[in-house]
Amino acid sequence: MVPDIRMGIVDVRDVAHAHVLAMTKPEAAGQRYLCSSVSSGVRPLVGILHNEFAPQGYKIPTTRLGYKMFWCISRFDKTLRPALQEIGKDKLYDTSKVCPVLPLTSLCLRLTVQNKML
Repeated sequence: MVPDIRMGIVDVRDVAHAHVLAMTKPEAAGQRYLCSSVSSGVRPLVGILHNEFAPQGYKIPTTRLGYKMFWCISRFDKTLRPALQEIGKDKLYDTSKVCPVLPLTSLCLRLTVQNKML
């Protein structure tokens, strides 16, 4: 079962590229940049994995885990309790600061997920 939790996603190759750009551009000196390229839920990520690996025989759970069920499970597993506040909330990140100084071309979410799992 998959909870409706969202998070910022960035490919490690994009982060590496941003580091190189930041070291070579004088205007980037002393600045901090948020390189998250996209906000995605766990369910779309699991969907990508399911489409890629289910035909190969892997069992990837895709059933939605609702808030009430997640709450019940969190009563037994206290490490899940902080995540209750995150269920169903969009994560919006302002990356406008990074764009003019460090022009990144983010990799496709599908490729990022597939490459991380192979």
